[in-house]
Amino acid sequence: MKTKILVPLVVIVLIFILIFSIAPSPFNSYSIPLLAVSETGAGLKGSVAELQLQILSGSGRVFIDSFPFNEMDLQVSTRYAKDLACKFSDIDCSRLDFFHTIRANASIIGGPSAGASIAFLTIAALEGLEYDSSIALTGTINAGYIVGPVGGLKEKIDAAANAGIKKVLIPLGEGSQLVESSELNIVEYGKSKGVEVKEVFDLYDVVYEYSGKNLSIEATKPDPAEFSKTMKTISDGLCERAFQLNASLTSSIPDSLLGMYEKSQQNLLLAINETSKSNYYSAASFCFGSLNDLLTIQLELSNLSEQYLPVLISMTRGNAEALKSGLQKDYNTLGDLQVYAAIIERIEEAELHLDAAEELLNESINISLLAPYLEEKVDEIVYDGIINSIAYAINRIYSAELWQSFLGFDKQVVNLNEATLEQACVSKISEVTGMLDYFSTSFPSLLEESREILKKAQGNREEGNYELCIYQASSAKAQLNNLMSSIYLPVEYYNKSIEGKIKAAERQISEQQNKQSFPIMGYSYLEYSKTLYELGDLYSASLYADYALELSNLDVYFNHKSSMPVISYLSSFYIRIFLFGAIFGFSISLLFKIKSGKN
Repeated sequence: MKTKILVPLVVIVLIFILIFSIAPSPFNSYSIPLLAVSETGAGLKGSVAELQLQILSGSGRVFIDSFPFNEMDLQVSTRYAKDLACKFSDIDCSRLDFFHTIRANASIIGGPSAGASIAFLTIAALEGLEYDSSIALTGTINAGYIVGPVGGLKEKIDAAANAGIKKVLIPLGEGSQLVESSELNIVEYGKSKGVEVKEVFDLYDVVYEYSGKNLSIEATKPDPAEFSKTMKTISDGLCERAFQLNASLTSSIPDSLLGMYEKSQQNLLLAINETSKSNYYSAASFCFGSLNDLLTIQLELSNLSEQYLPVLISMTRGNAEALKSGLQKDYNTLGDLQVYAAIIERIEEAELHLDAAEELLNESINISLLAPYLEEKVDEIVYDGIINSIAYAINRIYSAELWQSFLGFDKQVVNLNEATLEQACVSKISEVTGMLDYFSTSFPSLLEESREILKKAQGNREEGNYELCIYQASSAKAQLNNLMSSIYLPVEYYNKSIEGKIKAAERQISEQQNKQSFPIMGYSYLEYSKTLYELGDLYSASLYADYALELSNLDVYFNHKSSMPVISYLSSFYIRIFLFGAIFGFSISLLFKIKSGKN
């Protein structure tokens, strides 16, 4: 009879342990110091804030209680950091609310530099990590869980030293920055202040430094076999046209076009080499470059009349409009979202080049009247510009047509209704805006390219073209991230950074592939990044690695479910109370029944 009593009691105890250990207790509060910098009349001044986080059952909301107050970019960074942390831990956070409390002496708490700290603290809370709460971290947080560069490190180190903090984590490569009015770099300066300054690359490094736990598992590389089959059709289409056009050209190329012709031959050789490696996106890119030069040469040699040019422009524009109107927006995968946006972007690039050709054509009459009075043949220069623009537009439209082969390739269904697309569009725009605001005070003249891309994204948001908005805002953020890497990272760290980005992109894509999804453009840019890295074009390799990271991270903006959603459901405090009452009542009833049977 003792066995009859013991077995149900053991079962009951195990159920209690399951219910109350599967998720962090809603009453637990996690905290770490947060380094901040504020503007004063005497310049920058560092300070130390306290960041606290409490997670309760809810509906995926994010709350910030800060004093004195916070900037909007902190709210954007906090939500993005939370989303990345949930993805990092593979937990469905849609039924959890996140309450952040920040207390500081700084007049304003703001800036994306808190992103990495918020992401780590969220991971610690979600996974119940034990960690050293005296360590401070500063850095932005980016796709691939990469800790991005920040400013004001000297002032932050000073504040940490004054607060008795003994260890500060900073982004990779920034430790070698020299401190003004000193021959010491940041690491040496920290040591002189009694602070150990340690560089970290990503959240895996951060978690290890805080907790001693290595959560980084060597991810398998993506399997591009199926991707390559479809990409090969695009590559073959561009390369075959390029080789056919190359063969049709006369053996005698004018001196004025010889440089362009030689460049086209170099690109064809690169394409052949990449095809032999099954790098079909890289091959397609080189063939596209060659095709532009070859078609320009052919049109130049054709001596098209000024009367025929408007006809050619009109025909090309008609092809662009027909292709755009024939595209279907009825899709429900992130792969199709990327491909659709890439096709539309290619068509719009073609249309912009046709606009430029038309504008030059309209001005050519006035220029031809002035030509006799000018030293250079300006009319020929304008003619060359028209031909270049038309050639590019024709090839861009052809490329867009070929990319339709990828529509329907991705099979993982995602909720992509208009409301979720708009929300993702707004989130991406807000992230880029916050980053631009953060870095604009230090590098106002270097951010114009990112701002221009962001303007396009904002324009597409206003027109309801949310797919293109997401795609362009992602491109703007990638461009900005790469620019900051090139500014903040010393030469000796640049290669390491590129390799780290490539590895992070591989991990992201592999994880999505395991969930039956495939970020088509993300993988395409990853492949091209590797090719450019091998060719020694480090800046472009780094840029395309950032493109790959951003475009393989779009899942973070849409519903992300863990493999065990019941855990999230059971983490609700009220559900656990209900289960406690139910099991307690069942236990009492069972014990009475056993006792009655014994009597």
